[in-house]
Amino acid sequence: MLDTIEKELGIFYPNLYHQLFDDGMLNWGKGGPKWYQDEYPKLRHFPPFLLFANDFQIIEVSQILNTAKKIQTSSEIIHALVPFGKNGAGDIFCIIYTNMASISGIGQLNKYTGEMIILAKSFEDFLFWELAAAVSNMNTEDLEDLHSISCDLDAMLQSHSKYLSNDRANKLGAIYKRPIIEFEDGETGKILDEELWELLGNEINFTDLGKKIQF
Repeated sequence: MLDTIEKELGIFYPNLYHQLFDDGMLNWGKGGPKWYQDEYPKLRHFPPFLLFANDFQIIEVSQILNTAKKIQTSSEIIHALVPFGKNGAGDIFCIIYTNMASISGIGQLNKYTGEMIILAKSFEDFLFWELAAAVSNMNTEDLEDLHSISCDLDAMLQSHSKYLSNDRANKLGAIYKRPIIEFEDGETGKILDEELWELLGNEINFTDLGKKIQF
């Protein structure tokens, strides 16, 4: 199925994306109103791609071409935007290509304003960002069982560790072992935003990080 998308959009997916697809990690089960009752219990013990990330929902591989056609942009620089996820506000996470051979970054596209923010230079860096952010500034208002939340997060890190370098897996592992607490500034999680941004600055910083593109 990925080869069909590659041919249609004139791109080559990064090796990591192929690996995730081959491992079944891009499958969140059958969508629909009964997803939480029918699919979620089968997924939570070995979570697929970013199941427990903050505000991330996967775009099914079967819907990528349709979504890509809806977000076509006019740009002499961008060869293609290939969607793979979205958030609750409707922003779309895209792989950015300036040519078909290799990706130029990962961006978050506001489909209403046409503005894109560059989040990472590679799919690996985006994955690390999301796994780190999953335990920062967490919304636990409606979640009473913090032990279950920690177990879900631990399961996600375990299912994703093979896609990280040993060094990155170890850094995240040390953070994930911490308890979920409410910090003095009111944030809840395992890591303060300040420490998160310091970590991301050391791990994924590059020239275009945070750059905005208007289509």
